[in-house]
Amino acid sequence: MLGRHNIHPREVDLAVGDINTTGKGGGGIKVNDALADAIRRQTKTKSLPFVIRSARKGRGSVMYGSRLINYCFRRGDLTVHPRCKTLIHSLQHFKGHEEDLKHPLDAMRYASSYILSNKKGYFRLRFDTHGEMTTNAR
Repeated sequence: MLGRHNIHPREVDLAVGDINTTGKGGGGIKVNDALADAIRRQTKTKSLPFVIRSARKGRGSVMYGSRLINYCFRRGDLTVHPRCKTLIHSLQHFKGHEEDLKHPLDAMRYASSYILSNKKGYFRLRFDTHGEMTTNAR
């Protein structure tokens, strides 16, 4: 993906990967380890030019991340580049249970939650059960 968009791995500021394994075909290797190996091969180095952070998962993290993204869209703080056709398709068609549409949304949620949850205006942001903001964001 980086090569497709002419981005060198040294230009990456933050990478957030899933904590799951690559499945049966991957021999149980963790996704982040597989990603790190691929970047090392691409850059022909022994160390990564960036750190791969694990996605923040836990009780309520999916709902929080989804609400955070919707809130960002409403505020105009988040946009999706037109070249991100798969993500746009998933955003337009996901109804909550389509596995094939879920992965791009998970990736967006992982990165957005990681970046935005510590930014001014989003720090300590909480939502009620209807998705409305409940505290003053700082």
